Amino acid sequence: MADKREALILACDKYDDKEIQKLSAPSQDAEQLANVLKNIEIGGFDVKKLVNRPSQEVRLEIGKFFKDRKLDDLILLYFSGHGMLDRDGTLYYATTDTDLDLLSETAISDESVRKKMSDCRSRRQVLILDCCHSGKSAYGLVTKSDKSVSTVERFGGEGRAVLAASDTLQFALEEKDRSIFTSTLVYGLESGEADRDGDGVVTFDELYDYIYDHVCEKTANRMTPVKSVFVKGKIFIARNPYVKPSKLDEDLLELIDNRNPEARELAIGTLEKYLYGGHKGRSLAAHQYLRKLSEDDSRKVGEAAARVLEKYAATKVISIKDKQLETICPSCQASLGPKARFCPRCGAIIGPKCSCGFVSRPGAKFCGGCGEAFL
Repeated sequence: MADKREALILACDKYDDKEIQKLSAPSQDAEQLANVLKNIEIGGFDVKKLVNRPSQEVRLEIGKFFKDRKLDDLILLYFSGHGMLDRDGTLYYATTDTDLDLLSETAISDESVRKKMSDCRSRRQVLILDCCHSGKSAYGLVTKSDKSVSTVERFGGEGRAVLAASDTLQFALEEKDRSIFTSTLVYGLESGEADRDGDGVVTFDELYDYIYDHVCEKTANRMTPVKSVFVKGKIFIARNPYVKPSKLDEDLLELIDNRNPEARELAIGTLEKYLYGGHKGRSLAAHQYLRKLSEDDSRKVGEAAARVLEKYAATKVISIKDKQLETICPSCQASLGPKARFCPRCGAIIGPKCSCGFVSRPGAKFCGGCGEAFL
């Protein structure tokens, strides 16, 4: 699991240079994305946001953001605004004081960002780009770029995952004072719809798949988001706050509905595995079916299901009045504080420790305090 989760959100839609067209979406994009990322029930990031700030301040904050990181830190850099190319094809991110005649002095070059990323020790770096090159009107939308810039080629590297509005940054679009790309991203996280497999967490790959499908549909394929991933394992971007019970395998459902009590009893073992398996959707479904079986006509089946539910209730997280979280020792059921490593009553090891300070039961795949997945 990542030691830290931090995000730096950069956005610019107002420019001193009169030749640079003002945009409508970036400020709003930054606010909405910051809210969903810092929501403890969703992103759980520590977020810093810079909107319409001069190049020197932005450059300094980027430097600080990538400095002194640990290998497992999860860091996310987001930019929304104008992206501009000089005569040599170098991409620059425009800031409020950017001068078109002095791009290298008054804007942030992608080369400088890539250098900071390369020097950073973290191997879990996420870059999200919703940037433009110029403002043209097309099909009732504002086109944010009109030249080919390969995001994958510019930012591909070990420990990095890139998500961009378009492979060429050619069709980053605004509609009704909002970015199609970022508004889709925010909604996917906020609603939990980006959790494609229903396991309770949104991975980087799931987020990309969700955005790609919806953005292509909204823009009739005039805008095709792209990703580039050079990271070992999965990157968990957010939790799904609205997990629904998943549909279980047909073979298991047939056992649950079987007229033979022995078959229904056999299903309880599989349901118990799903209950603790770490896939939240299947866990919810298993809990529902176990409750149903605990009221089964067969006493043997009902008692077996009830025992599983009682055991589960003894180890799950509960909330207390001051909203601090505690856990129940699975061995002696003692009530423990959120930072306990061992039970003082029986000496049992409680489980893995999360960066939020919470200690879960042995074998836990998700933190009992904040829901973060253990890698």
